[in-house]
Amino acid sequence: MTKMAMLDWTKLNPTVKQIETKKLFFGLYLNKAVVYAPGGRFIKNGDKSSVQEQLDSAIALWSKWISNNHVYQVTRLNQLKECSVPQLEFYKSLLDKNNLSTTIRIEEPNISIYCNDEKRLYNIVNAFHPDRLRAIHKPFDEDARTALSNGRVLVKKITGYDYRILLKPVRFDDVSVKNSIADFLYNLQDEVKVPKGTMSSLSNGSRYFNGGYFYAKDLKANTFIKLMCPELISGFLEVTNLGR
Repeated sequence: MTKMAMLDWTKLNPTVKQIETKKLFFGLYLNKAVVYAPGGRFIKNGDKSSVQEQLDSAIALWSKWISNNHVYQVTRLNQLKECSVPQLEFYKSLLDKNNLSTTIRIEEPNISIYCNDEKRLYNIVNAFHPDRLRAIHKPFDEDARTALSNGRVLVKKITGYDYRILLKPVRFDDVSVKNSIADFLYNLQDEVKVPKGTMSSLSNGSRYFNGGYFYAKDLKANTFIKLMCPELISGFLEVTNLGR
């Protein structure tokens, strides 16, 4: 096991959650920082108004509509009042550069920032309100970083399965096809390991499958599933045991 040079994220926020990356985010990024940044939608909604103008308008609107007995409305207004315009404008500048080395996802009231360069990510978070850092996802060590960079998914326990098969959300015209895939996976017994959520979504009476995954010892099951629903499988990842 090769240890990495570790950045002390607790200097930014002593209570930050530090979470090991188990697979690449969007198939590209090793690291993810979750930052409290209410009003994040102002930087990605295509509105030509400034962040400050959008914030003032939103606060005025919510203040007009607010009902004191409506918890969501009160919470949303309070969050908007905590909005930091300089923080959001800085994050917007990262988007404006159109640089794939860093990307942002809005998850109100948080913003998730993705980057492969941990030092760069640290500096981005540290630029404005570092105490608003909620969580940092990053590889545990250099061995994990190498495995992730090679497209593998990491597991802590020895599973006996070499692949994680990824399933896309799909609307089935015939729900019996979806249910037949559930039956097929069930009958494979210990050749596959299907999470309860995935199996439930495949076996219920809805035409919609929410997406999911399962573990397999080999890729043989893929052939049958593709015959029944060609668009269901989005890909697969090789599994690496972390050994700890």
